[in-house]
Amino acid sequence: DNGRFYDLYVSGFKVKDAKHFYQMTYDIILGGSLSHEAFERSKSSYFTTWDKDHDTLDDLNCADDNMGGWWYSDCGWMHLNGPWDRRNRSGLFNRRYIGMCVYNGDFVRWLTSTEMKIRLSC
Repeated sequence: DNGRFYDLYVSGFKVKDAKHFYQMTYDIILGGSLSHEAFERSKSSYFTTWDKDHDTLDDLNCADDNMGGWWYSDCGWMHLNGPWDRRNRSGLFNRRYIGMCVYNGDFVRWLTSTEMKIRLSC
């Protein structure tokens, strides 16, 4: 997105162990320039990969469809671990990109890279 940086800050971010399918939770979203709504849809979701389908859809594996693992509830709105492909930025529902999507018209952000930084709390 033209060299811009986007961020999101959450408090109480936790990832459970393998027995709980790496379920992600957090307390509150503190702020940032990314859509809170997109990240909220991942709250309490289990990590899904192409070979471990833990999303909420029965007929589709979101990680396989989006070409990257994530805490999917359904397959939309946020997929930050997919491959970057500049050629496929035309359609909102074309998930072959790293991206942040909000389908209510707020924005679509095409990202060339992503980072998650976690600070331990005492």
